[in-house]
Amino acid sequence: MHRKSSPPKKALFISLPIIIIILSGCRYFSDTKRGKISSVSNTILNRSFNLRPNEIQANGRCHENPEISNKILDLGHKIGVKVIIGKPQLAGKDGTYKAFYGRLGVVTLSPRPMSLQRRCELISHEYIHVLQHLNANLKGMKPLGWPISKKALNHYGSAIEAEAYSHQNGVEKVLVLLNRAKIQLKQ
Repeated sequence: MHRKSSPPKKALFISLPIIIIILSGCRYFSDTKRGKISSVSNTILNRSFNLRPNEIQANGRCHENPEISNKILDLGHKIGVKVIIGKPQLAGKDGTYKAFYGRLGVVTLSPRPMSLQRRCELISHEYIHVLQHLNANLKGMKPLGWPISKKALNHYGSAIEAEAYSHQNGVEKVLVLLNRAKIQLKQ
Protein backbone atom coordinates (compact mmCIF):
# COMPACT_ATOMS: atom_id res chain seq x y z
CA MET A 1 0.00 0.00 0.00
CA HIS A 2 1.39 3.37 -1.00
CA ARG A 3 0.80 6.45 1.04
CA LYS A 4 0.89 9.91 -0.37
CA SER A 5 3.73 11.78 1.18
CA SER A 6 2.89 15.17 2.60
CA PRO A 7 5.19 18.12 1.94
CA PRO A 8 7.91 18.35 4.53
CA LYS A 9 7.20 20.71 7.42
CA LYS A 10 10.61 22.28 6.90
CA ALA A 11 9.58 23.49 3.42
CA LEU A 12 6.54 25.22 4.91
CA PHE A 13 8.69 26.78 7.64
CA ILE A 14 11.10 28.19 5.07
CA SER A 15 8.45 29.36 2.60
CA LEU A 16 6.23 31.12 5.15
CA PRO A 17 8.54 34.14 5.68
CA ILE A 18 8.93 34.48 1.91
CA ILE A 19 5.15 34.50 1.47
CA ILE A 20 4.79 37.15 4.20
CA ILE A 21 7.44 39.34 2.56
CA ILE A 22 5.75 39.06 -0.83
CA LEU A 23 2.33 39.88 0.62
CA SER A 24 3.76 42.82 2.61
CA GLY A 25 5.43 44.14 -0.52
CA CYS A 26 2.21 43.85 -2.54
CA ARG A 27 0.27 45.72 0.15
CA TYR A 28 2.96 48.39 0.42
CA PHE A 29 3.02 49.04 -3.32
CA SER A 30 -0.78 49.05 -3.57
CA ASP A 31 -0.96 51.54 -0.67
CA THR A 32 1.61 53.74 -2.41
CA LYS A 33 -0.45 53.74 -5.61
CA ARG A 34 -3.58 54.69 -3.65
CA GLY A 35 -1.78 57.62 -2.02
CA LYS A 36 -1.99 56.29 1.55
CA ILE A 37 1.75 56.48 2.11
CA SER A 38 2.36 59.84 0.44
CA SER A 39 -0.28 61.72 2.45
CA VAL A 40 1.38 60.60 5.69
CA SER A 41 4.82 61.38 4.25
CA ASN A 42 3.94 64.98 3.50
CA THR A 43 2.82 65.48 7.09
CA ILE A 44 6.05 63.97 8.42
CA LEU A 45 8.26 65.78 5.91
CA ASN A 46 7.08 69.20 7.10
CA ARG A 47 7.90 68.38 10.72
CA SER A 48 11.17 69.05 12.53
CA PHE A 49 12.23 66.40 15.03
CA ASN A 50 14.02 67.29 18.25
CA LEU A 51 15.02 63.97 19.79
CA ARG A 52 17.62 65.47 22.21
CA PRO A 53 19.86 62.37 22.12
CA ASN A 54 22.41 63.71 24.60
CA GLU A 55 19.83 64.20 27.37
CA ILE A 56 19.28 60.48 27.97
CA GLN A 57 19.93 58.84 31.33
CA ALA A 58 19.15 55.28 30.14
CA ASN A 59 21.91 52.71 30.59
CA GLY A 60 20.34 49.37 29.57
CA ARG A 61 22.71 47.28 27.47
CA CYS A 62 22.15 44.35 25.10
CA HIS A 63 24.40 42.04 27.10
CA GLU A 64 22.27 42.71 30.21
CA ASN A 65 18.79 42.48 28.69
CA PRO A 66 18.79 41.40 25.03
CA GLU A 67 15.00 40.89 24.98
CA ILE A 68 14.48 44.67 25.08
CA SER A 69 15.16 44.67 21.33
CA ASN A 70 11.65 43.23 20.88
CA LYS A 71 10.27 46.47 22.34
CA ILE A 72 12.27 48.38 19.72
CA LEU A 73 10.74 46.27 16.94
CA ASP A 74 7.22 46.82 18.33
CA LEU A 75 7.71 50.56 18.71
CA GLY A 76 9.31 50.81 15.27
CA HIS A 77 6.28 49.09 13.78
CA LYS A 78 3.96 51.55 15.56
CA ILE A 79 5.75 54.58 14.10
CA GLY A 80 5.81 53.10 10.60
CA VAL A 81 9.14 51.33 10.13
CA LYS A 82 8.76 48.21 7.99
CA VAL A 83 10.83 45.15 8.97
CA ILE A 84 11.66 42.37 6.56
CA ILE A 85 13.41 39.13 7.41
CA GLY A 86 15.53 38.32 4.38
CA LYS A 87 18.81 38.98 2.65
CA PRO A 88 20.17 42.45 3.53
CA GLN A 89 21.06 44.65 0.57
CA LEU A 90 24.70 45.03 1.59
CA ALA A 91 26.87 41.95 1.05
CA GLY A 92 28.29 40.46 4.22
CA LYS A 93 25.92 42.37 6.53
CA ASP A 94 23.26 40.93 8.83
CA GLY A 95 21.05 44.00 8.62
CA THR A 96 20.36 47.14 6.62
CA TYR A 97 18.15 50.20 6.87
CA LYS A 98 16.92 51.65 3.60
CA ALA A 99 15.92 55.28 4.16
CA PHE A 100 13.39 56.96 1.89
CA TYR A 101 13.12 60.68 1.31
CA GLY A 102 10.12 62.01 3.20
CA ARG A 103 9.09 58.80 4.92
CA LEU A 104 10.41 56.11 7.20
CA GLY A 105 12.25 53.27 5.56
CA VAL A 106 12.69 49.51 5.73
CA VAL A 107 14.87 47.47 8.07
CA THR A 108 16.02 44.16 6.61
CA LEU A 109 17.32 41.57 9.08
CA SER A 110 19.13 38.37 8.17
CA PRO A 111 17.31 35.15 9.11
CA ARG A 112 20.57 33.44 10.05
CA PRO A 113 20.78 32.12 13.61
CA MET A 114 22.60 34.36 16.11
CA SER A 115 22.82 34.85 19.85
CA LEU A 116 20.21 36.99 21.60
CA GLN A 117 22.87 39.60 22.39
CA ARG A 118 24.03 39.76 18.75
CA ARG A 119 20.40 40.01 17.55
CA CYS A 120 19.78 42.82 20.05
CA GLU A 121 22.86 44.73 18.86
CA LEU A 122 21.82 44.25 15.23
CA ILE A 123 18.31 45.60 15.85
CA SER A 124 19.66 48.46 17.96
CA HIS A 125 22.20 49.31 15.22
CA GLU A 126 19.57 49.46 12.47
CA TYR A 127 17.23 51.54 14.61
CA ILE A 128 20.04 53.99 15.33
CA HIS A 129 19.97 54.50 11.54
CA VAL A 130 16.19 55.04 11.77
CA LEU A 131 16.84 57.70 14.43
CA GLN A 132 19.56 59.29 12.26
CA HIS A 133 17.01 59.44 9.43
CA LEU A 134 14.50 61.14 11.75
CA ASN A 135 17.28 63.45 12.97
CA ALA A 136 17.66 64.65 9.36
CA ASN A 137 13.86 65.18 9.17
CA LEU A 138 13.55 62.23 6.77
CA LYS A 139 15.58 64.09 4.15
CA GLY A 140 18.78 62.06 4.56
CA MET A 141 20.85 60.75 7.44
CA LYS A 142 22.37 62.91 10.19
CA PRO A 143 24.37 61.61 13.17
CA LEU A 144 22.67 61.97 16.54
CA GLY A 145 25.74 63.59 18.06
CA TRP A 146 26.72 60.75 20.37
CA PRO A 147 30.48 60.59 20.98
CA ILE A 148 32.53 58.55 18.53
CA SER A 149 36.27 57.98 18.53
CA LYS A 150 38.56 58.93 15.68
CA LYS A 151 39.54 55.26 15.49
CA ALA A 152 35.88 54.24 14.96
CA LEU A 153 35.40 56.99 12.40
CA ASN A 154 38.45 55.83 10.44
CA HIS A 155 37.48 52.17 10.74
CA TYR A 156 33.84 52.52 9.63
CA GLY A 157 34.41 55.33 7.15
CA SER A 158 31.48 57.59 8.10
CA ALA A 159 30.11 59.27 11.20
CA ILE A 160 26.75 57.56 10.63
CA GLU A 161 28.21 54.04 10.73
CA ALA A 162 30.76 54.84 13.44
CA GLU A 163 27.96 56.18 15.66
CA ALA A 164 25.72 53.16 15.03
CA TYR A 165 28.50 50.63 15.71
CA SER A 166 29.83 52.53 18.73
CA HIS A 167 26.42 52.72 20.44
CA GLN A 168 24.59 49.58 19.26
CA ASN A 169 24.95 47.95 22.68
CA GLY A 170 23.08 50.89 24.31
CA VAL A 171 19.68 49.49 23.48
CA GLU A 172 17.77 51.39 26.16
CA LYS A 173 18.94 54.77 24.75
CA VAL A 174 17.59 53.71 21.36
CA LEU A 175 14.25 52.75 22.93
CA VAL A 176 13.96 56.11 24.75
CA LEU A 177 14.63 58.03 21.52
CA LEU A 178 12.10 55.94 19.58
CA ASN A 179 9.52 56.78 22.26
CA ARG A 180 10.32 60.48 21.81
CA ALA A 181 9.94 60.11 18.06
CA LYS A 182 6.58 58.38 18.52
CA ILE A 183 5.32 61.25 20.67
CA GLN A 184 6.50 63.82 18.13
CA LEU A 185 4.92 61.91 15.25
CA LYS A 186 1.54 62.05 17.04
CA GLN A 187 1.67 65.84 17.48
